Amino acid sequence: MKNDFYIYAASICILVVLGFYAYQFHDYVLSKDVDDWNQFGGYVGGVLGPTFSFLSFVMLIKSLNLQNESNASLREESRLNIKNEKLRSFETHFFNLLGAQRESFEYFKLTINGKIYSGVEAVRELESAIQDLRAINATDEDITNFIKNCDADEKLFNTQRTFFIVTKTINQKLSDENGFSAEERKAHLETMINFTEFSLLRVVLISMQFLSYRASKLLNENDEFISVLEELKLPINAY
Repeated sequence: MKNDFYIYAASICILVVLGFYAYQFHDYVLSKDVDDWNQFGGYVGGVLGPTFSFLSFVMLIKSLNLQNESNASLREESRLNIKNEKLRSFETHFFNLLGAQRESFEYFKLTINGKIYSGVEAVRELESAIQDLRAINATDEDITNFIKNCDADEKLFNTQRTFFIVTKTINQKLSDENGFSAEERKAHLETMINFTEFSLLRVVLISMQFLSYRASKLLNENDEFISVLEELKLPINAY
């Protein structure tokens, strides 16, 4: 439609110039003198030349603008393709990590009051023991020492570290520098939490509250992760 406009404009200019000339000299007979035709050509060229030059200049500017828009669109498309490729690569790694975390938790066990518990049962017994300690006004330090005594095989440490690695991968691979936003990171953090066994997640929260592992400290300092926990109504410092 834009190109048609310029064609119409050029056609109207030609008709106006020829019409004005015909209006001025319509009483004269058609000349056979070469000089008269040269003068006519000079008139037409002198009037239409600048007009067409102006239209050509405008069309050139429009063409450059369209080219810039096209280049910008191509750059944006290229950026999105790169981002999507990064996301596909990340998600493959992400779900592999979640699978490894789930398999690792199958070997989770604790020794509580001289008895060995594994898996979900171990988590429930640990929670019950912590509640009993709180009932007799045990301090955080007392509970921390109790938990460490239950974890001779460092299963809590391994569970916490594995969970932290997944969150660290999300923060690094989906960083602002890689073209991702905080909302995209939080969406994957929520996915991670939803795909994590609830008993394993409760172990992570207990470790964050009572154990001074580096992974626990970094999780507590991860504002986006804490924000997702709060949005999902998961208890932080439940004991």
